[in-house]
Amino acid sequence: MPELLKGVKFSMAKNDLDLYLKALEKLQLYALTTYNNGADIQKCLKQRKLTTFMPPKLDENDLVTQKEMWKTCANNTIKREVLLEANLEAIYKVVMSICDPVMKDKICNHKDYEEIDNKQDTWGY
Repeated sequence: MPELLKGVKFSMAKNDLDLYLKALEKLQLYALTTYNNGADIQKCLKQRKLTTFMPPKLDENDLVTQKEMWKTCANNTIKREVLLEANLEAIYKVVMSICDPVMKDKICNHKDYEEIDNKQDTWGY
């Protein structure tokens, strides 16, 4: 268990909204400080949806230098998307490790659990 997440749990107990929000906040901080481009994971967790990246625009009238800059930006966008996907797969196990037994049991009994677990799908879709 990472030091930053000691004592943090996702729980199904009643009236645990404050605990859930605190756990989510700690998980965001953990992602931000642990993973390359952790801010992208933190943003996903905060917004509770997958972050999308806007590809750069290329105009056919752009100069050669502008086209080279576009290639660099496009490559960086692709790398960022690939890294986010890998990081979200990695944080899947972290999220599962901080679920209390009742929460974990509910997740594991979900009809799509096997597919989600095989893909290490943090979002479950």
